Amino acid sequence: MDKFLEVFKKLLEKFKNLSKGVKIASIISAITLIIAISSLFFYQSSNKYSVLFSGLDSADSKTVLSALEEQGVNFKVEGDSILVDKSVVDKLRLQLASNLTMGSTGYELMDSGSSFGMTEEEFQIKKLRMQQGELEKTIKSFEQISDARVHITLPTNSVFADEKEPGSAAVYVKLVAGKTLSQEQVKSIVALVSGSTAISKDNIQVMDSNMNLLSEDSSFKLDENSDQNVTSTSIATQLELEKKYEAQLQKSILELLTPVLGNGKVKVMVSADLDFDSTKVTETVVDPNKVIISQKTSKSENNSSEGNDNASGSGSVIDENMGNTIVTNDKNTKSTTEEQTTNYEVGKTETIKIKAPGEVKSLSASVIVDGEINDALRTAIEQSVSAAVGLNAERGDRVSVAGITFNTKDTGNITDPFAEPEANNNNMIYMIIAGVVGAILLIVFIVLRSKKKKTNKEVVTEEEGNLLDIVIEDKISKVEEEELKPIEFEVPNQNIHIENEIKKYAAEKPQQVADIVKSWLVESER
Repeated sequence: MDKFLEVFKKLLEKFKNLSKGVKIASIISAITLIIAISSLFFYQSSNKYSVLFSGLDSADSKTVLSALEEQGVNFKVEGDSILVDKSVVDKLRLQLASNLTMGSTGYELMDSGSSFGMTEEEFQIKKLRMQQGELEKTIKSFEQISDARVHITLPTNSVFADEKEPGSAAVYVKLVAGKTLSQEQVKSIVALVSGSTAISKDNIQVMDSNMNLLSEDSSFKLDENSDQNVTSTSIATQLELEKKYEAQLQKSILELLTPVLGNGKVKVMVSADLDFDSTKVTETVVDPNKVIISQKTSKSENNSSEGNDNASGSGSVIDENMGNTIVTNDKNTKSTTEEQTTNYEVGKTETIKIKAPGEVKSLSASVIVDGEINDALRTAIEQSVSAAVGLNAERGDRVSVAGITFNTKDTGNITDPFAEPEANNNNMIYMIIAGVVGAILLIVFIVLRSKKKKTNKEVVTEEEGNLLDIVIEDKISKVEEEELKPIEFEVPNQNIHIENEIKKYAAEKPQQVADIVKSWLVESER
């Protein structure tokens, strides 16, 4: 033990005698070596384990751990991951995969068997649980969704025979980090639940883990007299569609005018007003030409031997639909009645027109050209722009063209709104590269500056040491001149006197003497 301490003290003394740069390098090397050895040890100890399952819910995790304990398999739990020996991970995964419900139990409920004493209500609840579980499994299979829950309220019969309470459903989804659901994907989830449960799409709500109602912008409205579903678009979506339409028209106008007027010589703004109302118009036209579809004729006769003065009044009421009616009165009365009924078919044409949302109500375009322009060029630009975007004067569309000199002094930071995303990405990459290069240059500058300061410090120390030598020599020489003048003949006493003076100076100012010795050591190392 003493020998070890002695070796340690020697190493410590040698380390103290090293220069500052060597000390820093030695410390960094030692730390790196320790980290490397620790990492190697950790890798060797954990390399034999591999992930069996990850991201399981509490129920599935308990099932897997219980199965591993029953089989006597060594395992480790790290966060939401279960690790086992990598040599048996594939085998165990195949064995245990069938026992996982992924947090949802569907038709597996039937595996538990059925009880003869189960009531109808209990059976319906069990059936509803199976239906909800199967829907949850299907929704979880989407790559954007990590977890899902489905709650269904089935339609119930009302106290009135002809009325029925509609069912409803709510879907909760937990999205994968960095993933989002588009409106079309939300509609797909709504359609999936509606098709599986016979619940109207209007009564299905979808929300995410951030309490955002996703189905609000994709609600379905059923027209009373139509079997077609009309999608209602939210205000945010309407504004987005308008902006995209305006940007498309602006890009078209720029592509038309830039080759003629020059790059950067024209600016365009387009404002569009779109009608997002969906309307249904039914038109019925009656054909004036009547068509006979059926005709009926009946005839009756009545004979009498005596006259009847009032016989002529018996047929006073005659239907307009009767064809020819002949009434004769005499003493030998004979009456004949003929009746003809004709049914006509009235021609009718019914036209149903459904106007899709997104119709253009009005358009306005503004074009500014760099510099003054004459009337002929202004008219040509107006006609070209009107034809390019389809302006309609009857609709109230208009175009404005002006020639104004551009101020290009303060526009260096203005970006092109129609620049391709790839160009923006390239700019971002360039900025990152510039930042990295700047950081490297800053580090190099700091290192060089620190080295320069160190060199200057050593020079100053050396100069201070030389200065101290001069001061000591001057002082000693003065003492020699003052005290040894009377005894100049004693040469041996001069060395003794100088040695005594140095000892006296060292006792009075030890720090300065130590600095002088250090400066001598530095010079000797050089």
